[in-house]
Amino acid sequence: EPAEYWPKWAFFWGVAAFDLALFSCAPPWESRKGRIAAVAIGGGIIEIVRDRHNLWRMAKENRIIGLLGIAMILAAARQFDIPRIEPAEYWPKWAFFWGVAAFDLALFSCAPPWESRKGRIAAVALGFALLVGLHLGGREILRYQRPIDRLKVILPGKLYISAMPTYRGLSLAHERHRFKTIINLFPEDMPGLRSSRYEEETRFAREHKIQYVRSPLGAATSDEFLDRTLELAQDPDAWPILIHCHACMDRTPAWLGIYRFVVQGWKLDDVMREIERHRGYRPKSSVTLLYNRVLPPRAPERYASDPTAQLLKRCAAGTVDPFWEEYRRETAEQRANSRALLRVGRRDNRADAIRRP
Repeated sequence: EPAEYWPKWAFFWGVAAFDLALFSCAPPWESRKGRIAAVAIGGGIIEIVRDRHNLWRMAKENRIIGLLGIAMILAAARQFDIPRIEPAEYWPKWAFFWGVAAFDLALFSCAPPWESRKGRIAAVALGFALLVGLHLGGREILRYQRPIDRLKVILPGKLYISAMPTYRGLSLAHERHRFKTIINLFPEDMPGLRSSRYEEETRFAREHKIQYVRSPLGAATSDEFLDRTLELAQDPDAWPILIHCHACMDRTPAWLGIYRFVVQGWKLDDVMREIERHRGYRPKSSVTLLYNRVLPPRAPERYASDPTAQLLKRCAAGTVDPFWEEYRRETAEQRANSRALLRVGRRDNRADAIRRP
Protein backbone atom coordinates (compact mmCIF):
# COMPACT_ATOMS: atom_id res chain seq x y z
CA GLU A 1 0.00 0.00 0.00
CA PRO A 2 -0.98 2.66 -0.81
CA ALA A 3 -2.88 0.75 -3.50
CA GLU A 4 -2.02 1.59 -7.12
CA TYR A 5 0.75 3.96 -5.93
CA TRP A 6 3.69 2.41 -7.76
CA PRO A 7 1.76 1.48 -10.93
CA LYS A 8 0.67 5.13 -11.26
CA TRP A 9 4.25 6.32 -10.93
CA ALA A 10 5.36 3.69 -13.43
CA PHE A 11 2.73 4.96 -15.88
CA PHE A 12 3.76 8.58 -15.25
CA TRP A 13 7.45 7.96 -15.93
CA GLY A 14 6.61 5.80 -18.93
CA VAL A 15 4.57 8.61 -20.44
CA ALA A 16 7.32 11.09 -19.58
CA ALA A 17 9.93 8.93 -21.34
CA PHE A 18 7.69 8.58 -24.39
CA ASP A 19 7.04 12.33 -24.51
CA LEU A 20 10.76 13.00 -24.22
CA ALA A 21 11.34 10.67 -27.16
CA LEU A 22 8.74 12.56 -29.21
CA PHE A 23 10.24 15.86 -28.09
CA SER A 24 13.64 14.75 -29.37
CA CYS A 25 12.11 14.14 -32.80
CA ALA A 26 10.51 17.59 -33.01
CA PRO A 27 11.74 20.01 -35.71
CA PRO A 28 14.41 22.44 -34.56
CA TRP A 29 13.30 25.70 -32.98
CA GLU A 30 15.41 28.08 -34.97
CA SER A 31 14.04 31.24 -33.43
CA ARG A 32 12.87 32.54 -30.09
CA LYS A 33 9.42 33.16 -31.56
CA GLY A 34 9.21 29.54 -32.67
CA ARG A 35 10.00 28.30 -29.15
CA ILE A 36 7.45 30.64 -27.58
CA ALA A 37 4.77 29.62 -30.08
CA ALA A 38 5.43 25.90 -29.53
CA VAL A 39 5.27 26.24 -25.74
CA ALA A 40 2.08 28.32 -25.97
CA ILE A 41 0.35 25.81 -28.26
CA GLY A 42 1.43 22.87 -26.14
CA GLY A 43 0.37 24.62 -22.95
CA GLY A 44 -3.02 25.48 -24.45
CA ILE A 45 -3.68 21.86 -25.43
CA ILE A 46 -2.66 20.61 -22.00
CA GLU A 47 -4.89 23.18 -20.30
CA ILE A 48 -7.87 22.18 -22.45
CA VAL A 49 -7.39 18.50 -21.60
CA ARG A 50 -6.83 19.24 -17.89
CA ASP A 51 -9.85 21.50 -17.59
CA ARG A 52 -12.15 19.49 -19.85
CA HIS A 53 -14.82 19.00 -17.18
CA ASN A 54 -15.21 22.75 -16.59
CA LEU A 55 -15.19 23.41 -20.33
CA TRP A 56 -17.92 20.82 -20.88
CA ARG A 57 -19.99 22.39 -18.11
CA MET A 58 -19.51 25.86 -19.62
CA ALA A 59 -20.51 24.55 -23.05
CA LYS A 60 -23.71 23.04 -21.61
CA GLU A 61 -24.56 26.21 -19.70
CA ASN A 62 -24.12 28.37 -22.82
CA ARG A 63 -25.90 25.84 -25.04
CA ILE A 64 -23.11 25.67 -27.58
CA ILE A 65 -22.54 21.91 -27.71
CA GLY A 66 -24.51 21.70 -30.96
CA LEU A 67 -22.50 24.51 -32.53
CA LEU A 68 -19.22 22.90 -31.50
CA GLY A 69 -20.41 19.57 -32.89
CA ILE A 70 -21.33 21.19 -36.22
CA ALA A 71 -17.97 22.95 -36.31
CA MET A 72 -16.11 19.66 -35.76
CA ILE A 73 -18.13 17.81 -38.42
CA LEU A 74 -17.63 20.57 -41.00
CA ALA A 75 -13.93 20.89 -40.18
CA ALA A 76 -13.57 17.15 -40.79
CA ALA A 77 -15.59 17.45 -44.03
CA ARG A 78 -13.08 20.05 -45.21
CA GLN A 79 -10.57 17.26 -45.71
CA PHE A 80 -12.66 15.45 -48.32
CA ASP A 81 -13.93 16.46 -51.74
CA ILE A 82 -17.10 15.21 -53.36
CA PRO A 83 -15.93 12.98 -56.24
CA ARG A 84 -17.03 13.83 -59.76
CA ILE A 85 -18.85 16.98 -58.65
CA GLU A 86 -17.19 20.14 -59.86
CA PRO A 87 -15.77 22.58 -59.20
CA ALA A 88 -12.91 20.88 -57.39
CA GLU A 89 -12.43 22.00 -53.79
CA TYR A 90 -15.62 24.12 -53.94
CA TRP A 91 -17.70 22.31 -51.32
CA PRO A 92 -14.81 21.56 -48.94
CA LYS A 93 -14.01 25.29 -48.84
CA TRP A 94 -17.62 26.10 -47.97
CA ALA A 95 -17.57 23.38 -45.31
CA PHE A 96 -14.51 25.02 -43.79
CA PHE A 97 -16.13 28.47 -43.94
CA TRP A 98 -19.30 27.36 -42.17
CA GLY A 99 -17.32 25.29 -39.68
CA VAL A 100 -15.29 28.34 -38.69
CA ALA A 101 -18.49 30.42 -38.56
CA ALA A 102 -20.13 27.88 -36.22
CA PHE A 103 -17.04 27.83 -33.97
CA ASP A 104 -16.87 31.62 -33.88
CA LEU A 105 -20.56 31.80 -33.00
CA ALA A 106 -19.95 29.33 -30.16
CA LEU A 107 -17.12 31.52 -28.84
CA PHE A 108 -19.29 34.60 -29.18
CA SER A 109 -22.01 32.92 -27.09
CA CYS A 110 -19.49 32.35 -24.29
CA ALA A 111 -18.34 35.97 -24.19
CA PRO A 112 -18.88 37.84 -20.93
CA PRO A 113 -22.00 40.05 -20.80
CA TRP A 114 -21.74 43.60 -22.05
CA GLU A 115 -22.98 45.39 -18.98
CA SER A 116 -22.51 48.92 -20.25
CA ARG A 117 -22.92 50.85 -23.44
CA LYS A 118 -19.29 51.89 -23.37
CA GLY A 119 -18.25 48.27 -23.06
CA ARG A 120 -20.28 47.25 -26.09
CA ILE A 121 -18.91 50.13 -28.16
CA ALA A 122 -15.35 49.33 -27.07
CA ALA A 123 -15.77 45.63 -27.90
CA VAL A 124 -17.21 46.36 -31.35
CA ALA A 125 -14.50 48.95 -32.09
CA LEU A 126 -11.75 46.59 -30.95
CA GLY A 127 -13.16 43.73 -33.00
CA PHE A 128 -13.46 45.92 -36.07
CA ALA A 129 -9.91 47.21 -35.64
CA LEU A 130 -8.63 43.65 -35.33
CA LEU A 131 -10.49 42.58 -38.47
CA VAL A 132 -9.12 45.54 -40.46
CA GLY A 133 -5.63 44.90 -39.14
CA LEU A 134 -5.81 41.22 -40.03
CA HIS A 135 -7.16 42.02 -43.48
CA LEU A 136 -4.58 44.68 -44.32
CA GLY A 137 -1.72 42.79 -42.72
CA GLY A 138 -2.74 39.56 -44.42
CA ARG A 139 -2.92 41.27 -47.79
CA GLU A 140 0.58 42.67 -47.38
CA ILE A 141 1.97 39.31 -46.31
CA LEU A 142 0.22 37.59 -49.21
CA ARG A 143 1.45 40.23 -51.66
CA TYR A 144 5.00 39.71 -50.47
CA GLN A 145 4.79 35.92 -50.51
CA ARG A 146 2.94 35.83 -53.84
CA PRO A 147 3.68 39.14 -55.57
CA ILE A 148 1.90 38.13 -58.80
CA ASP A 149 -1.60 36.66 -58.85
CA ARG A 150 -1.64 32.89 -59.35
CA LEU A 151 2.15 32.74 -59.60
CA LYS A 152 3.07 29.06 -59.74
CA VAL A 153 6.36 27.22 -60.21
CA ILE A 154 6.16 24.68 -63.04
CA LEU A 155 9.85 23.80 -63.30
CA PRO A 156 12.11 25.52 -60.74
CA GLY A 157 14.52 27.87 -62.45
CA LYS A 158 12.89 27.25 -65.83
CA LEU A 159 9.12 27.79 -66.15
CA TYR A 160 6.65 29.83 -64.13
CA ILE A 161 3.02 30.75 -64.85
CA SER A 162 0.91 33.59 -63.48
CA ALA A 163 -1.81 36.11 -64.15
CA MET A 164 -1.03 39.54 -65.63
CA PRO A 165 1.65 41.05 -63.36
CA THR A 166 1.97 44.57 -62.01
CA TYR A 167 5.24 46.51 -62.06
CA ARG A 168 5.60 46.13 -58.28
CA GLY A 169 4.79 42.44 -58.43
CA LEU A 170 7.34 41.87 -61.17
CA SER A 171 9.94 43.72 -59.13
CA LEU A 172 9.52 41.35 -56.19
CA ALA A 173 9.24 38.22 -58.32
CA HIS A 174 12.21 39.19 -60.52
CA GLU A 175 14.43 39.60 -57.46
CA ARG A 176 13.74 35.97 -56.58
CA HIS A 177 13.63 34.29 -59.99
CA ARG A 178 15.60 36.57 -62.39
CA PHE A 179 13.37 36.10 -65.42
CA LYS A 180 15.09 36.23 -68.80
CA THR A 181 11.91 35.87 -70.87
CA ILE A 182 8.27 36.88 -70.45
CA ILE A 183 5.65 35.34 -72.74
CA ASN A 184 2.26 37.05 -72.84
CA LEU A 185 -0.32 34.65 -74.28
CA PHE A 186 -3.05 37.27 -74.58
CA PRO A 187 -3.28 39.23 -77.86
CA GLU A 188 -3.09 42.72 -76.39
CA ASP A 189 -4.10 44.29 -79.71
CA MET A 190 -7.57 42.80 -79.39
CA PRO A 191 -9.95 45.80 -79.53
CA GLY A 192 -11.08 46.95 -76.10
CA LEU A 193 -9.41 44.08 -74.21
CA ARG A 194 -5.86 45.32 -73.66
CA SER A 195 -4.83 44.95 -70.02
CA SER A 196 -4.32 48.12 -68.02
CA ARG A 197 -1.09 46.54 -66.75
CA TYR A 198 0.37 45.93 -70.20
CA GLU A 199 2.30 49.21 -70.45
CA GLU A 200 3.95 48.86 -67.03
CA GLU A 201 4.87 45.25 -67.76
CA THR A 202 6.55 46.10 -71.06
CA ARG A 203 8.29 49.02 -69.38
CA PHE A 204 9.66 46.69 -66.72
CA ALA A 205 10.86 44.27 -69.40
CA ARG A 206 12.66 47.09 -71.27
CA GLU A 207 14.27 48.45 -68.11
CA HIS A 208 15.54 45.03 -67.04
CA LYS A 209 16.46 43.81 -70.55
CA ILE A 210 14.00 40.90 -70.42
CA GLN A 211 12.99 39.31 -73.72
CA TYR A 212 9.28 40.03 -74.16
CA VAL A 213 7.20 37.81 -76.45
CA ARG A 214 3.54 38.65 -76.96
CA SER A 215 0.77 36.85 -78.77
CA PRO A 216 -0.14 38.16 -82.22
CA LEU A 217 -3.73 38.98 -83.10
CA GLY A 218 -5.40 36.53 -85.46
CA ALA A 219 -5.63 32.85 -86.27
CA ALA A 220 -3.21 32.81 -89.22
CA THR A 221 -0.13 33.30 -87.00
CA SER A 222 -1.31 31.32 -83.94
CA ASP A 223 0.43 28.05 -84.87
CA GLU A 224 3.72 29.81 -85.50
CA PHE A 225 3.43 31.59 -82.14
CA LEU A 226 2.63 28.35 -80.30
CA ASP A 227 5.64 26.58 -81.81
CA ARG A 228 7.89 29.48 -80.91
CA THR A 229 6.75 29.47 -77.27
CA LEU A 230 7.29 25.70 -77.01
CA GLU A 231 10.80 26.14 -78.43
CA LEU A 232 11.57 28.91 -75.95
CA ALA A 233 10.32 26.73 -73.10
CA GLN A 234 13.02 24.20 -74.05
CA ASP A 235 15.80 26.73 -74.60
CA PRO A 236 18.16 27.07 -71.58
CA ASP A 237 19.22 30.51 -72.83
CA ALA A 238 15.63 31.74 -72.37
CA TRP A 239 15.22 30.39 -68.81
CA PRO A 240 13.73 31.36 -66.41
CA ILE A 241 10.52 32.11 -68.34
CA LEU A 242 7.34 33.69 -66.97
CA ILE A 243 4.29 32.69 -69.03
CA HIS A 244 0.98 34.44 -68.44
CA CYS A 245 -2.26 35.72 -69.89
CA HIS A 246 -4.68 38.04 -68.06
CA ALA A 247 -6.12 35.79 -65.35
CA CYS A 248 -4.17 32.51 -65.70
CA MET A 249 -7.47 30.64 -65.90
CA ASP A 250 -7.88 29.72 -69.58
CA ARG A 251 -5.04 30.46 -72.01
CA THR A 252 -2.12 29.83 -69.65
CA PRO A 253 -3.27 26.48 -68.21
CA ALA A 254 -4.29 25.41 -71.72
CA TRP A 255 -0.77 26.26 -73.00
CA LEU A 256 0.73 24.40 -70.04
CA GLY A 257 -1.32 21.34 -70.98
CA ILE A 258 0.11 21.44 -74.50
CA TYR A 259 3.63 21.70 -73.06
CA ARG A 260 2.98 18.81 -70.68
CA PHE A 261 1.68 16.57 -73.49
CA VAL A 262 3.98 17.53 -76.36
CA VAL A 263 7.26 18.20 -74.55
CA GLN A 264 7.05 16.26 -71.29
CA GLY A 265 5.01 13.33 -72.57
CA TRP A 266 2.24 13.47 -69.97
CA LYS A 267 -0.97 11.52 -70.47
CA LEU A 268 -3.82 13.79 -71.47
CA ASP A 269 -5.90 12.60 -68.51
CA ASP A 270 -3.19 13.88 -66.13
CA VAL A 271 -3.08 17.13 -68.09
CA MET A 272 -6.82 17.69 -67.67
CA ARG A 273 -6.65 16.86 -63.97
CA GLU A 274 -3.88 19.42 -63.45
CA ILE A 275 -5.94 22.08 -65.21
CA GLU A 276 -8.94 21.23 -63.01
CA ARG A 277 -6.84 21.52 -59.85
CA HIS A 278 -5.48 24.85 -61.04
CA ARG A 279 -8.78 26.41 -62.15
CA GLY A 280 -11.17 24.74 -59.72
CA TYR A 281 -13.33 23.99 -62.77
CA ARG A 282 -13.06 21.80 -65.81
CA PRO A 283 -11.45 23.44 -68.83
CA LYS A 284 -13.71 25.32 -71.22
CA SER A 285 -15.04 23.43 -74.23
CA SER A 286 -12.79 25.57 -76.41
CA VAL A 287 -9.82 23.72 -74.89
CA THR A 288 -11.21 20.46 -76.31
CA LEU A 289 -11.31 22.04 -79.78
CA LEU A 290 -7.85 23.54 -79.26
CA TYR A 291 -6.29 20.21 -78.25
CA ASN A 292 -7.98 18.36 -81.11
CA ARG A 293 -6.43 20.90 -83.47
CA VAL A 294 -2.89 21.45 -82.15
CA LEU A 295 -1.87 18.17 -80.52
CA PRO A 296 -2.12 15.71 -83.46
CA PRO A 297 0.45 17.46 -85.68
CA ARG A 298 2.88 17.93 -82.78
CA ALA A 299 2.66 14.49 -81.14
CA PRO A 300 0.81 12.28 -83.64
CA GLU A 301 1.72 8.85 -82.26
CA ARG A 302 0.94 9.58 -78.63
CA TYR A 303 -2.22 11.47 -79.58
CA ALA A 304 -3.45 8.49 -81.60
CA SER A 305 -2.80 6.08 -78.70
CA ASP A 306 -4.02 8.30 -75.86
CA PRO A 307 -7.54 7.24 -74.72
CA THR A 308 -8.42 10.70 -73.37
CA ALA A 309 -7.41 12.29 -76.66
CA GLN A 310 -9.74 9.95 -78.51
CA LEU A 311 -12.51 10.78 -76.02
CA LEU A 312 -12.05 14.51 -76.68
CA LYS A 313 -12.17 13.81 -80.38
CA ARG A 314 -15.48 11.97 -80.02
CA CYS A 315 -16.90 14.69 -77.77
CA ALA A 316 -16.15 17.34 -80.40
CA ALA A 317 -17.54 15.34 -83.32
CA GLY A 318 -19.88 17.52 -85.38
CA THR A 319 -18.81 20.75 -83.66
CA VAL A 320 -17.50 23.48 -85.93
CA ASP A 321 -14.23 24.92 -84.65
CA PRO A 322 -14.52 28.74 -84.91
CA PHE A 323 -10.76 28.88 -85.38
CA TRP A 324 -11.08 27.64 -88.96
CA GLU A 325 -13.77 30.19 -89.77
CA GLU A 326 -11.48 32.94 -88.48
CA TYR A 327 -8.54 31.43 -90.35
CA ARG A 328 -10.44 31.32 -93.66
CA ARG A 329 -11.66 34.87 -93.19
CA GLU A 330 -8.14 36.16 -92.51
CA THR A 331 -6.58 34.31 -95.42
CA ALA A 332 -9.35 35.54 -97.75
CA GLU A 333 -8.69 39.12 -96.62
CA GLN A 334 -4.95 38.66 -97.15
CA ARG A 335 -5.50 37.32 -100.69
CA ALA A 336 -7.86 40.19 -101.46
CA ASN A 337 -5.35 42.73 -100.18
CA SER A 338 -2.50 41.16 -102.12
CA ARG A 339 -4.57 41.22 -105.35
CA ALA A 340 -5.49 44.86 -104.70
CA LEU A 341 -1.84 45.77 -104.20
CA LEU A 342 -0.93 43.88 -107.36
CA ARG A 343 -3.56 45.77 -109.40
CA VAL A 344 -2.37 49.11 -108.01
CA GLY A 345 1.20 48.21 -108.89
CA ARG A 346 0.26 47.31 -112.47
CA ARG A 347 -1.73 50.52 -112.88
CA ASP A 348 1.26 52.55 -111.68
CA ASN A 349 3.52 50.74 -114.15
CA ARG A 350 1.19 51.53 -117.03
CA ALA A 351 1.05 55.20 -116.02
CA ASP A 352 4.84 55.33 -115.93
CA ALA A 353 4.96 53.78 -119.38
CA ILE A 354 2.58 56.40 -120.75
CA ARG A 355 4.55 59.25 -119.19
CA ARG A 356 7.84 57.80 -120.36
CA PRO A 357 9.00 59.55 -123.60
